[in-house]
Order: sequence, then structure tokens, then C-alpha cells
Amino acid sequence: MGDNIVKRQLDAVTARNEYVSGSLSPARHAIVALQCALSPGVKAEVEFQDAIAAGMLMREHYAPMSPDFFAQLMPRLNRIDDYDYRADDIKTVDLADRGQDFSERYLENITWKTVFPGVAVHHIMSQKYGQNGERLYFLKIKGGMKMPNHSHHGEEWALIIKGSYSCGGLQYERGDIHIANDNDLHAPHVDAGDPCICLVMSQGPIKMKNWQARLLQPLIGI
Repeated sequence: MGDNIVKRQLDAVTARNEYVSGSLSPARHAIVALQCALSPGVKAEVEFQDAIAAGMLMREHYAPMSPDFFAQLMPRLNRIDDYDYRADDIKTVDLADRGQDFSERYLENITWKTVFPGVAVHHIMSQKYGQNGERLYFLKIKGGMKMPNHSHHGEEWALIIKGSYSCGGLQYERGDIHIANDNDLHAPHVDAGDPCICLVMSQGPIKMKNWQARLLQPLIGI
């Protein structure tokens, strides 16, 4: 469990550092942005890092822009169409100012698709549009349910918005991010009571260990 705790802390720090530097993909960025809205501690840390970065920039020596800077910039802006989000869901990616009552104000009104008993999803960004094959979706699992053993093609980031679950001897609650890579075989167990709702970024479909689950996976679609 000690190694899991260290990995969890390092993953969290790395995610926030990359968020501040602007190097996260759109799906990962959305997850950390919402984490800032849900967790005052994370928001304060990100703002502190932003202030440090701003101070460093103020001390830098600036070089003048080339005369044709805007002439080169505008055609590139017009070609930015890699992330063709559905119009109704654009607002779900802009999460930075949603605040503590996000789940109460927004999650009540989204349309859930049941993929198998006890598990439902609401897709925001499909694999077709995501960077590096990423998808972004809300995942709802009923209280007390244990997910089947699985791993991933690439990384999975899960931000807990409501409820909680345990995995690998660790507890994940509202505002926590659980990051798993393609070597992490895991089976989250949702705590009894309310369902657990997460915002999830995944790269490609999950890899089920159980053959029965693999047979059902084309129907599940995650």
C-alpha cells in the first residue's frame, strides 16, 4: 500500500504541474479544472503555482514580435478543428468556475445511458475527436458495486465528483483524482449507499481480465 500512496501523491502533483504549465490535453485539462472547482486545497495550490510562474515571466526579457506574427497566426487559428465537441456538451469542458455545488446543479440534468445494470455513462468527447485517442465521459456506478478486474490502453484519469470508492487499498472521495496506467490491473469497489459519479478520461477501450466481461464489452462501449 505504501507504494500506492507514493504513486498517488506523485500523480496528483504531476497533473497539477502540467495543468499550470498548459501542457495537458483538453480532456485531462477538463478533469483538473473541475478538481480545482471541487477542492479548495487544490485550487489554492494551483493559484500559488500560477503566481510563481507569473512572477518568473515578469522577470524575463522580452523579444519583439516579428512584423508578420498575426499574419501567420490567423490561418492557424482557422484550422483548429480537432476537437469537434457536441454543441450541447461544450459547456461541460469549460469547468473552471462551476464551484462546490457542481454535482447538484449539473449532473441532475444530464441524460445517462445504461451500459449494464448498475453502470451508466454520459459521453462528452468521443475517441474520434480526442487527442491521443482520448475520450471524456461521466461514469455513474451504483453504491456497493465492485467493477470487474481490468486495465487500460494507455492512461485513465477518474475524478470523483460524488460518492466514493476504494481501490488498491486506497480510498478515493469527492475531489480526488485516480490515475491508472496501462499496467495497473484494478477493480474499484464503490462504497455502499449513494452511487459514485466520476468524470473520466480514458485512452481507448478498457482491457477486461475476465472472459465473460470481454464478451460483453462491445455492448458496454467503454
